[in-house]
Amino acid sequence: MLDVLNAFSPAIEEEFLDNSELCLIEKEMAFCYWQHSRVIAHDQDNSLEGHVSPNRTSKTAHEYFFPEPLVRLVRTIEKRVAARLHLLPSHFESWQMTRYRKGDAFSYHHDAGSFLYEEAGERLYTTQIYLNTPGGCCQVKMLVACGSDLAKG
Repeated sequence: MLDVLNAFSPAIEEEFLDNSELCLIEKEMAFCYWQHSRVIAHDQDNSLEGHVSPNRTSKTAHEYFFPEPLVRLVRTIEKRVAARLHLLPSHFESWQMTRYRKGDAFSYHHDAGSFLYEEAGERLYTTQIYLNTPGGCCQVKMLVACGSDLAKG
């Protein structure tokens, strides 16, 4: 269980989802609309534009395409995350699931800097929930620079 969370210390909570939640996600993932993952960047007019990039080779399903049973579960999970972070769910972005197959990757990138004027505002926290990670890892540059054990795989 998480006790203390601050902006500069990553936190890991094992078994955040129970088996029934994992089974429901696995079942409902089959009914999601998966598309090539996109990256967001400013275009020539300085407006935000999403595009497919060779730096991100995964597939993503966005919350607005989730089947209703999955949306209900996401609301439950969202309440749990909000309680841990002491935030209101109204300040969250919409959820997405990203699927990485063998060889897929998402190169180094920033998860902030483009959404100051969006309803949810800039991203203060990133919550990642891993369903399955055989042979995979998430390397966070700030953690690498600090020598954190989290960055070692």
